[in-house]
Amino acid sequence: MTICSYLRSKRCRSACCYRRKKWVDLDEVSKIGLENVVQEGERYRLRNKEEFWAGGICAFLDEETLLCDIVHKMPLKCQIHNCYGELDIERFLEEVDHYRKKRGLTPP
Repeated sequence: MTICSYLRSKRCRSACCYRRKKWVDLDEVSKIGLENVVQEGERYRLRNKEEFWAGGICAFLDEETLLCDIVHKMPLKCQIHNCYGELDIERFLEEVDHYRKKRGLTPP
């Protein structure tokens, strides 16, 4: 199961965690920890453990299980994110699947 716990979870594959910039609100930074965010100007984003050509893997994503390691303090945007309706989401999901296969990770 992915971080999404609704019907979309069979399709989701935690693709949002593979996005390059995952912005968080300033009030959430203290909860997450300054060491886990990157400041860009006046905004903050979750740190990535690795970049890949289509995005960046969130430092808190367990790629084996596709679960979030900070679920108890997950940013609100992560909790409510829904990729339905995003432009090119199907293509992005294919890129994530390709990247995961290349690294020997199987689909959930």
